[in-house]
Amino acid sequence: NASTVGWFCGAWKDSGSNWIIACKAGTKTTSAFSASGNFTGATQSAPANVSKVSIVVMYEDNVGTASLNTDLVAQVSADAGSNYSTVTLAAAPNLTNTIKVAKSDAVAVTAGNQPKYKISFANQDAASKVTRVLGVALLY
Repeated sequence: NASTVGWFCGAWKDSGSNWIIACKAGTKTTSAFSASGNFTGATQSAPANVSKVSIVVMYEDNVGTASLNTDLVAQVSADAGSNYSTVTLAAAPNLTNTIKVAKSDAVAVTAGNQPKYKISFANQDAASKVTRVLGVALLY
């Protein structure tokens, strides 16, 4: 029951149910409430093998405040998600008074030309903590 919308750049669906997002823009995913879980982005195609990847995550604390690297965790891959490396997210300047940004330094990954990300969340509770991921961008 998830729906995905492109941010910053144009987005369209391919012949199946996958979203294609230009400019390596992120996605916004909403689904049924769960205290923990994860989602992955679409596999991208890099023009050459990459061995370092970083990430930028746009998110919103809808209820409570998410702790980066505990409640909101990001992992990156260059081999289509066969091997993920966990990044350390650090707060970056906010986009608005409610939309926050977290970024990572580049981390070493198993070399490949198919970058992908995985976002995990934990400790979500409708009454005390609801974190909404609004967009994700991979840098490689």
